[in-house]
Amino acid sequence: MKKIIPFWFRDKNSIYDSEIYDEEIIRETEKAVLVKVHCFDFSRSDENYLDKWIPKSILMTEEEFEAYLKEEEEKDKARKENMAKGLERNQYLKELALANGIKGIRERNTTKTLEKKLAAAGVAF
Repeated sequence: MKKIIPFWFRDKNSIYDSEIYDEEIIRETEKAVLVKVHCFDFSRSDENYLDKWIPKSILMTEEEFEAYLKEEEEKDKARKENMAKGLERNQYLKELALANGIKGIRERNTTKTLEKKLAAAGVAF
């Protein structure tokens, strides 16, 4: 049976393989499996096949992985929408500050800085 290793675990452990099959399991305990995986070997500063313990609790079936991907896409979409709203607010405050002749306004002022400068100048936003 095929199990999928999540992205975060692969990135954290420099593992290149995304899937493991029952035939590849060297040893199995109640909580983890020992598998030979293609990964980066820091002791040799090179790619190599090493035996790695992978917790069973993080291994996913294909259906679980598809649900995980869909959830991550939704989170990413919400994150991007939130960032767009924040950028829009920052641009509005910057234009307001420039229109009111407030000094010290730069291209990359944070929203908090712009709010402080507008409040100090007595401009309602």
